[in-house]
Amino acid sequence: MKKFLDACIKANQEIYEYLNTSLSLDDYSYTQTIGAGGDKSLKIDIICENIFIKHLSIFGDIYSEEIGYLKTSKNFKEQYIITIDPLDGSSNFISNIPYYGTSVAIEVNGKVFASCICNLNEASLVYKLDEKVHRVDLFTLENRVYLEETTTNIGIFERAYKRSDICGVFFEKNIKYRSLGAIALSLCMAHSCKFVMFAGKIRDFDVKAALHICEDLHISISPEFLIVSKSSTMLEQIKEIINE
Repeated sequence: MKKFLDACIKANQEIYEYLNTSLSLDDYSYTQTIGAGGDKSLKIDIICENIFIKHLSIFGDIYSEEIGYLKTSKNFKEQYIITIDPLDGSSNFISNIPYYGTSVAIEVNGKVFASCICNLNEASLVYKLDEKVHRVDLFTLENRVYLEETTTNIGIFERAYKRSDICGVFFEKNIKYRSLGAIALSLCMAHSCKFVMFAGKIRDFDVKAALHICEDLHISISPEFLIVSKSSTMLEQIKEIINE
């Protein structure tokens, strides 16, 4: 799968270059298209998606937030599906909040075996292959220092605005968190944060790659919440708060 990861890297490099050298005001505008994820598509969403399709469609069928399911012309013995969020945190992007990226996972017969998440602000890449997670620079591919065993007491609560009741309990119990606006990028930090959680409908585009990267951690998934933590105690505490 090295060729697949190389293609992911090239796609992310092309997107990064576009955002930093070719971006226009028109790219910030909404189209009249409702994407497969249920949101109105930005022009930049579609630009990023087309770049991924160009680089990755030779490896399998595409399932992306904007176009939905795209059957490729390749005839594989097994069914390969590539799930893409072409611009994770697009609301941050159009608001000039520097926290957005991309997310890609490839699976065969329902099993993810490679994933790649890119932070487009700092040109960093997290990918997992052969059960090993790598954190590298997008262009030099040199390893980046990432300390998992930190003493942080901060978690991440994505879409916290949807559950003010939970926010109130967190305040009472002095559970500190941030809400950053890009779920795949946030889940990539679950190895060093106290926890990462997400409120609302969970879509494959948002979490498939990140959950593959975090599969060695404690994970709880329900119709309304996703919780990931390296601490089973923290995970159970949050579940108790949700169920109160």
